[in-house]
Amino acid sequence: MTIAGNVAYDTAAQCYHIGYEAEDNLLLKNIGSRGNNLDGDYWRMTTFQYRNPANTFINNVAAGTAGRG
Repeated sequence: MTIAGNVAYDTAAQCYHIGYEAEDNLLLKNIGSRGNNLDGDYWRMTTFQYRNPANTFINNVAAGTAGRG
């Protein structure tokens, strides 16, 4: 799958989440900004979260997230 050219702003949790089983996906030129931490768990708060390194991330931007970016 290709996920391209999206903007996620003022979100409540992860903006872009790729699970364990996902592979061969392309995330291209996406922006995630101002992610909020509504449950108080900074370790779970991410803009781009991926569990499987067999995916490709190109020219994505994470800015202003309450957690790890």
